[in-house]
Amino acid sequence: MKKMFNNRLIFRLKNTLQDALKKRFVSSRSKRKSDLVTPGVSRFLTGSYTDFSGSLRYHLFLPSNYHPGMPLLVMLHGCKQDAEMFATGTRMNKHAEQLGFAVLYPSQSRLANVHKCWNWYKSINQHRDMGEPAVIAGMTRNVMQTYQINPQKVYIAGLSAGAAMAYIVGSAYPDIYAAIGVHSGLLYRGINNMFSALALMKNGAEQVGQQEELHPSREAQPLIIFHGDNDEVVHAQNAADLMAYHQQKNSLTEHQFQNTSTPYSHTRTTYQNEQGKNLAEQWIIHGAGHAWSGGNAEGNFTDANGPDASLEMVRFFMQ
Repeated sequence: MKKMFNNRLIFRLKNTLQDALKKRFVSSRSKRKSDLVTPGVSRFLTGSYTDFSGSLRYHLFLPSNYHPGMPLLVMLHGCKQDAEMFATGTRMNKHAEQLGFAVLYPSQSRLANVHKCWNWYKSINQHRDMGEPAVIAGMTRNVMQTYQINPQKVYIAGLSAGAAMAYIVGSAYPDIYAAIGVHSGLLYRGINNMFSALALMKNGAEQVGQQEELHPSREAQPLIIFHGDNDEVVHAQNAADLMAYHQQKNSLTEHQFQNTSTPYSHTRTTYQNEQGKNLAEQWIIHGAGHAWSGGNAEGNFTDANGPDASLEMVRFFMQ
């Protein structure tokens, strides 16, 4: 009798656990948009997304003029940051409210990385349908479906480790992301451990080499890069290396513009196609360190004195 009771108890606990896991897995897909959107009021929502590659929490900003068909920008924070801090530091929600687009902020788990860095330097996170890129892409698709996002106007950007991951995810999923923004980031290629990642951060890539396609596509997506040339965390050579690597699939005309404004002058290089459209931009901010240019001092890793990277990225994406 006691054994039968124990078997029944185990059976009930097993079913309860399975139901809980099922609800958790489905919950990120089952919320009704009408439950989360208040007309005329901006919202900064929290949620989580789980699939077979992993689980991540996120924040989602919806502007007060939210409507179906709105653009979406995915923002990946850097190390020692979280979604809320990154939103504050970049002021991206302010721009989203003014210009009318949604912003998705995935959050790295401290269990995955003690400093909350995206693990861009691990091989499992450098490919389509694997690891962190798969979860971020799945989360993006889920938000697109739930909030009826315009599938032609989805973009991804990030800072530092988040920038490296943004480039990987954007390149691996050109069917989702129309353009990529990289701030103080670096090239993932040839890196598969922490030691090689640290060497790359300090010195830049020794050899760019031929591009290894993450996903077959006719040409590389539009890319905008920001980097301070006094960055002591990620050397500015990484900006040049990444742009050279990215442009191997494109044939573009280069134009350079100097801005002597203070306290930071900057060099803006544009790369145009035959129709004169900017398909890539590189902003080198002279004297700036490892910080989001034009950011809010209430966040971390920001520098209010530089050109507004948030606004310029949005301008580039929406052109």
